[in-house]
Amino acid sequence: MTNLFIKLFSLFTFVLILTGCDNPNNPDFYDKYFNDIDFSGQVLIARKGETIYQKSFGYADMKTQRASQPNDTYLIGSVTKQFTGFCILLLEEKGRLSVTDPINKYYPDVPESWRSVTIHDLLTHSSGLPTFDDLENFSIQIPYKASDLLADSSLREFPLFDPGKFRYSSIGYVLLGGIVEIAGGMDFCRFVRENILIPFNLTASGCITDTVSRPVTTLGYEKNENGSYTNLPYTYMTCAQGNSNFYSNLNNLLLWDGAIWSKKVLSEKGLKKWFTGHNEVLETSEYEEKGDLLGYGWFLTFEGDELIKAYHLGGVTGYKASITRFPREELVVITLSNVEDRYSNKIRLEFPKLVYKMEVTYGKD
Repeated sequence: MTNLFIKLFSLFTFVLILTGCDNPNNPDFYDKYFNDIDFSGQVLIARKGETIYQKSFGYADMKTQRASQPNDTYLIGSVTKQFTGFCILLLEEKGRLSVTDPINKYYPDVPESWRSVTIHDLLTHSSGLPTFDDLENFSIQIPYKASDLLADSSLREFPLFDPGKFRYSSIGYVLLGGIVEIAGGMDFCRFVRENILIPFNLTASGCITDTVSRPVTTLGYEKNENGSYTNLPYTYMTCAQGNSNFYSNLNNLLLWDGAIWSKKVLSEKGLKKWFTGHNEVLETSEYEEKGDLLGYGWFLTFEGDELIKAYHLGGVTGYKASITRFPREELVVITLSNVEDRYSNKIRLEFPKLVYKMEVTYGKD
Protein backbone atom coordinates (compact mmCIF):
# COMPACT_ATOMS: atom_id res chain seq x y z
CA MET A 1 0.00 0.00 0.00
CA THR A 2 2.83 2.34 0.87
CA ASN A 3 4.59 1.74 -2.47
CA LEU A 4 1.35 2.38 -4.35
CA PHE A 5 0.87 5.65 -2.46
CA ILE A 6 4.39 6.76 -3.28
CA LYS A 7 3.90 5.98 -6.98
CA LEU A 8 0.56 7.80 -7.09
CA PHE A 9 2.03 10.80 -5.26
CA SER A 10 4.98 10.94 -7.64
CA LEU A 11 2.67 10.78 -10.65
CA PHE A 12 0.47 13.51 -9.18
CA THR A 13 3.49 15.73 -8.56
CA PHE A 14 4.78 15.19 -12.10
CA VAL A 15 1.38 16.08 -13.56
CA LEU A 16 1.32 19.25 -11.48
CA ILE A 17 4.71 20.24 -12.88
CA LEU A 18 3.56 19.71 -16.44
CA THR A 19 0.17 21.38 -16.08
CA GLY A 20 1.01 24.19 -13.69
CA CYS A 21 1.93 27.77 -14.44
CA ASP A 22 5.49 26.67 -15.16
CA ASN A 23 4.51 24.23 -17.88
CA PRO A 24 7.88 23.33 -19.41
CA ASN A 25 6.42 22.90 -22.89
CA ASN A 26 4.74 26.28 -22.90
CA PRO A 27 6.54 29.17 -24.64
CA ASP A 28 5.01 31.47 -22.01
CA PHE A 29 7.47 29.93 -19.54
CA TYR A 30 10.42 31.16 -21.60
CA ASP A 31 8.77 34.53 -22.15
CA LYS A 32 8.39 34.99 -18.42
CA TYR A 33 11.98 33.90 -17.76
CA PHE A 34 13.41 36.62 -20.00
CA ASN A 35 10.83 39.32 -19.25
CA ASP A 36 11.45 38.93 -15.52
CA ILE A 37 15.13 39.81 -15.97
CA ASP A 38 14.47 42.57 -18.50
CA PHE A 39 16.48 40.75 -21.18
CA SER A 40 17.39 42.56 -24.38
CA GLY A 41 18.27 40.45 -27.41
CA GLN A 42 17.34 37.25 -29.19
CA VAL A 43 16.62 33.68 -28.13
CA LEU A 44 16.19 30.62 -30.32
CA ILE A 45 15.61 26.96 -29.49
CA ALA A 46 15.51 24.35 -32.25
CA ARG A 47 15.23 20.59 -32.23
CA LYS A 48 15.95 18.26 -35.14
CA GLY A 49 16.13 21.30 -37.41
CA GLU A 50 12.74 22.70 -36.36
CA THR A 51 12.49 25.95 -34.44
CA ILE A 52 10.40 25.38 -31.33
CA TYR A 53 10.91 28.79 -29.75
CA GLN A 54 12.17 32.11 -31.08
CA LYS A 55 11.66 35.50 -29.49
CA SER A 56 12.98 39.05 -29.60
CA PHE A 57 13.21 41.10 -26.42
CA GLY A 58 14.02 44.72 -25.64
CA TYR A 59 15.57 47.27 -27.95
CA ALA A 60 18.23 47.27 -30.63
CA ASP A 61 18.54 51.03 -30.02
CA MET A 62 17.29 52.30 -26.67
CA LYS A 63 17.51 55.99 -27.56
CA THR A 64 15.12 55.64 -30.49
CA GLN A 65 13.35 52.66 -28.87
CA ARG A 66 13.77 50.61 -32.01
CA ALA A 67 12.60 47.18 -31.01
CA SER A 68 14.90 44.19 -31.37
CA GLN A 69 14.13 42.17 -34.51
CA PRO A 70 15.07 38.56 -35.47
CA ASN A 71 17.32 39.73 -38.33
CA ASP A 72 19.36 42.08 -36.11
CA THR A 73 23.08 41.35 -35.97
CA TYR A 74 25.31 41.21 -32.89
CA LEU A 75 28.99 40.87 -32.12
CA ILE A 76 29.43 37.26 -30.95
CA GLY A 77 32.84 37.47 -29.29
CA SER A 78 34.51 34.15 -28.60
CA VAL A 79 31.82 32.15 -30.39
CA THR A 80 34.18 33.08 -33.24
CA LYS A 81 36.60 30.43 -31.97
CA GLN A 82 34.56 27.50 -33.32
CA PHE A 83 34.78 29.00 -36.81
CA THR A 84 38.54 29.29 -36.43
CA GLY A 85 38.71 25.66 -35.28
CA PHE A 86 36.73 24.68 -38.37
CA CYS A 87 39.14 26.61 -40.63
CA ILE A 88 42.14 24.82 -39.14
CA LEU A 89 40.53 21.39 -39.64
CA LEU A 90 39.49 22.27 -43.19
CA LEU A 91 43.09 23.25 -44.00
CA GLU A 92 44.29 19.99 -42.49
CA GLU A 93 41.90 18.07 -44.75
CA LYS A 94 43.30 20.01 -47.72
CA GLY A 95 46.82 18.94 -46.71
CA ARG A 96 47.94 22.50 -45.92
CA LEU A 97 48.82 21.86 -42.28
CA SER A 98 48.62 19.36 -39.44
CA VAL A 99 47.32 20.09 -35.96
CA THR A 100 50.52 18.48 -34.66
CA ASP A 101 52.66 21.14 -36.36
CA PRO A 102 54.70 23.29 -33.96
CA ILE A 103 53.80 26.94 -34.28
CA ASN A 104 57.38 27.94 -35.13
CA LYS A 105 56.74 26.32 -38.52
CA TYR A 106 54.49 29.31 -39.22
CA TYR A 107 56.15 31.84 -36.91
CA PRO A 108 59.91 31.15 -37.14
CA ASP A 109 60.77 34.08 -34.88
CA VAL A 110 58.77 33.03 -31.80
CA PRO A 111 60.64 32.88 -28.47
CA GLU A 112 62.57 29.67 -27.78
CA SER A 113 60.16 28.64 -25.01
CA TRP A 114 57.25 28.65 -27.47
CA ARG A 115 58.84 26.28 -29.97
CA SER A 116 57.27 23.12 -28.58
CA VAL A 117 53.76 24.63 -28.71
CA THR A 118 51.61 23.02 -31.40
CA ILE A 119 48.47 24.03 -33.27
CA HIS A 120 46.61 21.46 -31.18
CA ASP A 121 47.83 23.19 -28.01
CA LEU A 122 46.49 26.53 -29.23
CA LEU A 123 43.13 25.00 -30.16
CA THR A 124 42.67 23.37 -26.75
CA HIS A 125 43.97 26.24 -24.60
CA SER A 126 46.85 24.11 -23.36
CA SER A 127 49.74 26.13 -24.81
CA GLY A 128 50.64 27.93 -21.59
CA LEU A 129 50.37 31.27 -23.42
CA PRO A 130 48.78 34.14 -21.51
CA THR A 131 45.57 35.89 -22.44
CA PHE A 132 45.19 39.62 -23.00
CA ASP A 133 44.23 40.34 -19.39
CA ASP A 134 47.54 38.87 -18.17
CA LEU A 135 49.62 41.52 -19.88
CA GLU A 136 50.22 44.79 -18.06
CA ASN A 137 49.91 47.95 -20.10
CA PHE A 138 49.03 45.91 -23.17
CA SER A 139 47.65 48.14 -25.88
CA ILE A 140 45.71 46.27 -28.55
CA GLN A 141 45.82 47.63 -32.07
CA ILE A 142 42.73 47.72 -34.24
CA PRO A 143 42.08 45.45 -36.06
CA TYR A 144 44.50 43.13 -34.29
CA LYS A 145 46.31 40.33 -36.11
CA ALA A 146 48.98 37.79 -35.25
CA SER A 147 51.76 39.92 -36.77
CA ASP A 148 50.85 42.81 -34.44
CA LEU A 149 50.73 40.47 -31.48
CA LEU A 150 54.13 38.92 -32.09
CA ALA A 151 55.71 42.34 -32.48
CA ASP A 152 54.72 43.28 -28.94
CA SER A 153 57.66 42.83 -26.58
CA SER A 154 55.46 42.50 -23.47
CA LEU A 155 54.06 39.26 -24.85
CA ARG A 156 57.34 37.86 -26.10
CA GLU A 157 58.89 38.34 -22.67
CA PHE A 158 55.95 36.82 -20.79
CA PRO A 159 56.77 33.38 -19.32
CA LEU A 160 54.57 30.45 -20.28
CA PHE A 161 52.12 29.09 -17.75
CA ASP A 162 51.96 25.32 -17.24
CA PRO A 163 51.95 23.90 -20.80
CA GLY A 164 49.60 20.97 -21.23
CA LYS A 165 47.07 22.20 -18.68
CA PHE A 166 43.91 24.12 -19.48
CA ARG A 167 44.33 27.86 -19.30
CA TYR A 168 42.10 29.95 -21.50
CA SER A 169 44.12 32.03 -23.96
CA SER A 170 42.51 34.30 -26.53
CA ILE A 171 46.02 35.13 -27.69
CA GLY A 172 46.35 31.53 -28.88
CA TYR A 173 43.36 32.00 -31.18
CA VAL A 174 44.81 35.16 -32.67
CA LEU A 175 47.86 33.06 -33.58
CA LEU A 176 45.52 30.45 -35.09
CA GLY A 177 43.92 33.17 -37.19
CA GLY A 178 47.38 34.00 -38.51
CA ILE A 179 48.10 30.35 -39.26
CA VAL A 180 44.86 30.20 -41.28
CA GLU A 181 46.20 33.12 -43.33
CA ILE A 182 49.64 31.56 -43.85
CA ALA A 183 48.40 28.05 -44.67
CA GLY A 184 45.35 29.27 -46.56
CA GLY A 185 47.27 31.77 -48.65
CA MET A 186 44.84 34.63 -48.08
CA ASP A 187 43.50 37.04 -45.50
CA PHE A 188 41.65 35.36 -42.62
CA CYS A 189 38.35 37.10 -43.36
CA ARG A 190 38.56 36.24 -47.06
CA PHE A 191 39.22 32.60 -46.15
CA VAL A 192 36.20 32.64 -43.86
CA ARG A 193 34.04 34.22 -46.54
CA GLU A 194 35.03 31.74 -49.23
CA ASN A 195 34.92 28.62 -47.06
CA ILE A 196 32.15 29.31 -44.54
CA LEU A 197 29.95 32.31 -45.28
CA ILE A 198 29.31 31.66 -48.98
CA PRO A 199 29.06 27.83 -48.91
CA PHE A 200 26.70 27.82 -45.92
CA ASN A 201 24.73 30.91 -47.01
CA LEU A 202 25.56 32.92 -43.90
CA THR A 203 24.61 36.21 -45.54
CA ALA A 204 24.20 38.15 -42.27
CA SER A 205 27.53 37.09 -40.78
CA GLY A 206 31.10 38.17 -41.24
CA CYS A 207 34.39 39.47 -39.88
CA ILE A 208 35.17 42.84 -38.45
CA THR A 209 37.82 44.03 -40.87
CA ASP A 210 38.27 47.74 -40.18
CA THR A 211 37.52 50.57 -37.79
CA VAL A 212 35.17 52.46 -40.07
CA SER A 213 32.25 50.24 -41.06
CA ARG A 214 29.74 49.02 -38.49
CA PRO A 215 28.10 45.82 -39.76
CA VAL A 216 26.08 45.13 -36.59
CA THR A 217 22.57 46.60 -36.44
CA THR A 218 22.33 46.78 -32.64
CA LEU A 219 23.91 49.12 -30.10
CA GLY A 220 25.68 47.67 -27.05
CA TYR A 221 24.77 48.69 -23.50
CA GLU A 222 25.57 48.19 -19.85
CA LYS A 223 22.77 48.06 -17.29
CA ASN A 224 23.58 50.11 -14.20
CA GLU A 225 22.66 49.29 -10.60
CA ASN A 226 19.89 51.90 -10.66
CA GLY A 227 18.28 50.24 -13.68
CA SER A 228 19.44 52.81 -16.24
CA TYR A 229 21.43 51.90 -19.35
CA THR A 230 24.71 53.27 -20.64
CA ASN A 231 25.46 53.04 -24.34
CA LEU A 232 28.97 51.59 -24.50
CA PRO A 233 31.41 52.74 -27.19
CA TYR A 234 31.61 50.44 -30.16
CA THR A 235 34.99 48.84 -29.59
CA TYR A 236 37.26 46.57 -31.55
CA MET A 237 39.57 46.05 -28.58
CA THR A 238 38.78 42.34 -28.30
CA CYS A 239 37.82 41.80 -31.93
CA ALA A 240 41.12 40.12 -32.71
CA GLN A 241 41.18 38.09 -35.92
CA GLY A 242 40.54 34.42 -35.25
CA ASN A 243 39.54 35.07 -31.66
CA SER A 244 36.47 37.29 -31.43
CA ASN A 245 36.01 39.31 -34.60
CA PHE A 246 32.75 37.78 -35.87
CA TYR A 247 29.22 39.15 -36.02
CA SER A 248 26.06 37.20 -36.83
CA ASN A 249 22.35 36.83 -36.15
CA LEU A 250 20.04 34.11 -34.89
CA ASN A 251 19.05 32.66 -38.22
CA ASN A 252 22.63 32.45 -39.50
CA LEU A 253 23.79 30.68 -36.35
CA LEU A 254 20.92 28.24 -36.79
CA LEU A 255 22.04 27.64 -40.39
CA TRP A 256 25.55 27.04 -39.11
CA ASP A 257 24.24 24.55 -36.56
CA GLY A 258 22.24 22.80 -39.28
CA ALA A 259 25.35 22.50 -41.42
CA ILE A 260 27.12 20.77 -38.53
CA TRP A 261 24.22 18.34 -38.03
CA SER A 262 24.33 17.54 -41.75
CA LYS A 263 27.88 16.18 -41.28
CA LYS A 264 28.80 17.70 -44.63
CA VAL A 265 31.07 20.46 -43.33
CA LEU A 266 34.04 18.15 -42.73
CA SER A 267 34.92 14.51 -43.19
CA GLU A 268 33.89 12.09 -40.46
CA LYS A 269 37.46 12.19 -39.20
CA GLY A 270 37.47 15.99 -39.13
CA LEU A 271 34.15 16.15 -37.29
CA LYS A 272 35.43 13.71 -34.69
CA LYS A 273 38.51 15.88 -34.11
CA TRP A 274 36.34 18.98 -33.77
CA PHE A 275 34.33 17.41 -30.95
CA THR A 276 36.92 15.21 -29.27
CA GLY A 277 37.59 16.13 -25.65
CA HIS A 278 41.14 16.88 -24.56
CA ASN A 279 42.42 18.64 -21.46
CA GLU A 280 40.01 19.19 -18.59
CA VAL A 281 38.54 22.37 -17.12
CA LEU A 282 39.80 22.34 -13.53
CA GLU A 283 37.51 24.97 -11.98
CA THR A 284 33.99 26.18 -12.71
CA SER A 285 33.87 29.80 -13.83
CA GLU A 286 31.30 32.10 -15.37
CA TYR A 287 32.31 30.76 -18.80
CA GLU A 288 32.78 27.00 -18.38
CA GLU A 289 32.20 24.19 -15.91
CA LYS A 290 34.61 22.02 -13.98
CA GLY A 291 35.09 18.60 -15.54
CA ASP A 292 34.25 19.66 -19.08
CA LEU A 293 36.82 18.97 -21.78
CA LEU A 294 38.24 21.13 -24.54
CA GLY A 295 37.46 20.51 -28.17
CA TYR A 296 38.63 22.70 -31.05
CA GLY A 297 36.74 25.90 -30.24
CA TRP A 298 34.15 24.15 -28.06
CA PHE A 299 33.71 23.18 -24.44
CA LEU A 300 32.45 19.60 -24.25
CA THR A 301 30.44 17.65 -21.68
CA PHE A 302 30.50 13.84 -21.76
CA GLU A 303 28.61 11.00 -20.12
CA GLY A 304 31.12 8.20 -20.30
CA ASP A 305 32.28 8.25 -23.91
CA GLU A 306 29.14 9.94 -25.22
CA LEU A 307 29.18 13.66 -26.04
CA ILE A 308 26.04 15.17 -24.56
CA LYS A 309 26.77 18.90 -24.82
CA ALA A 310 28.98 21.24 -26.84
CA TYR A 311 28.95 24.94 -26.07
CA HIS A 312 30.81 28.22 -26.20
CA LEU A 313 30.12 31.66 -24.80
CA GLY A 314 31.12 34.96 -26.35
CA GLY A 315 31.44 38.46 -25.00
CA VAL A 316 32.61 41.77 -26.44
CA THR A 317 31.97 45.14 -24.78
CA GLY A 318 28.20 45.60 -24.80
CA TYR A 319 27.41 42.18 -26.28
CA LYS A 320 26.92 38.64 -24.98
CA ALA A 321 26.37 35.49 -27.06
CA SER A 322 26.15 31.74 -26.64
CA ILE A 323 25.49 28.60 -28.63
CA THR A 324 24.84 25.30 -26.87
CA ARG A 325 24.30 22.03 -28.72
CA PHE A 326 22.96 18.77 -27.31
CA PRO A 327 23.96 16.24 -30.00
CA ARG A 328 22.04 13.25 -28.64
CA GLU A 329 18.73 15.10 -28.92
CA GLU A 330 19.73 17.36 -31.84
CA LEU A 331 18.76 20.32 -29.67
CA VAL A 332 20.37 23.75 -29.93
CA VAL A 333 19.96 26.87 -27.80
CA ILE A 334 21.23 30.23 -29.06
CA THR A 335 21.19 33.55 -27.21
CA LEU A 336 22.36 36.96 -28.43
CA SER A 337 22.23 40.06 -26.27
CA ASN A 338 23.22 43.71 -26.58
CA VAL A 339 23.22 44.35 -22.82
CA GLU A 340 25.79 43.51 -20.16
CA ASP A 341 24.24 43.09 -16.72
CA ARG A 342 24.38 40.82 -13.67
CA TYR A 343 22.36 38.14 -15.48
CA SER A 344 24.52 38.00 -18.62
CA ASN A 345 26.79 35.10 -17.71
CA LYS A 346 24.15 33.15 -15.81
CA ILE A 347 21.83 33.21 -18.82
CA ARG A 348 24.45 31.85 -21.18
CA LEU A 349 25.38 28.86 -18.99
CA GLU A 350 22.18 28.16 -17.05
CA PHE A 351 19.39 28.78 -19.56
CA PRO A 352 20.43 25.90 -21.89
CA LYS A 353 20.27 23.54 -18.89
CA LEU A 354 16.78 24.77 -18.14
CA VAL A 355 15.76 24.23 -21.77
CA TYR A 356 17.17 20.70 -21.69
CA LYS A 357 15.23 19.94 -18.54
CA MET A 358 11.97 21.24 -19.99
CA GLU A 359 12.25 20.01 -23.56
CA VAL A 360 13.91 16.65 -22.90
CA THR A 361 13.53 15.62 -19.26
CA TYR A 362 9.89 16.73 -19.01
CA GLY A 363 9.08 16.75 -22.68
CA LYS A 364 8.22 13.91 -24.99
CA ASP A 365 11.44 12.51 -26.39
